[in-house]
Amino acid sequence: MRSVHSDRVQLFRKRLEDLSEDQIFDLNKRFSDDVYIMVCIPSDAIIARNIVMGQGKGKNVEPVDWFKGMVCFNYNEEESVQDATLKSWNELCEDVGRDTLQDACILLAQRRLGTRVKKNGEVTLVEQFLRDRIDAIDNHGSDKGEAIFKSEVAPAARALNDFRKGIFKLDETDRTNRDPPSLSFLRATAKHRNDYTESYNPLLYKCGE
Repeated sequence: MRSVHSDRVQLFRKRLEDLSEDQIFDLNKRFSDDVYIMVCIPSDAIIARNIVMGQGKGKNVEPVDWFKGMVCFNYNEEESVQDATLKSWNELCEDVGRDTLQDACILLAQRRLGTRVKKNGEVTLVEQFLRDRIDAIDNHGSDKGEAIFKSEVAPAARALNDFRKGIFKLDETDRTNRDPPSLSFLRATAKHRNDYTESYNPLLYKCGE
């Protein structure tokens, strides 16, 4: 990680060397006149997020953006794994859409924690779910975010996307389009265990199971 920071310092230094003396003075003046730094030590992450949102910063940030940061960066230490997980996340987001990916994360959290999401409580709920899953994963490595993405987030998001498009199957080799499923069908998929139907479990929670 130190080498990464060193590379960034060298890049910043090179950029400065490419500037003329007048350009450097202008850059310094802009920093002095236009850049304001507020230092705050909040008691927890929830208050920190509220401060950021209350200042009008990050107003375009949605819960799915927080989820991406947690899964791709907070729980992966190796930079190469962070980059790979981020790439996979973005590709999944392109395939299923931001709303579906966000809803899949929330459904996973609700089902695992056995509670409904509260108003404006999506980030806190998913954060708790991820912490619990991190502790439960039988993996002594430091890149557990990648494992959660591959084993839970991605399958659930694809299943929810199929659900919303009216495409249902009992295994990945079944390419037949089906009518919208009944609750009994969703219950049946939960009993028909394989890697694909496991991803339907969050839908059971949504349907009142």
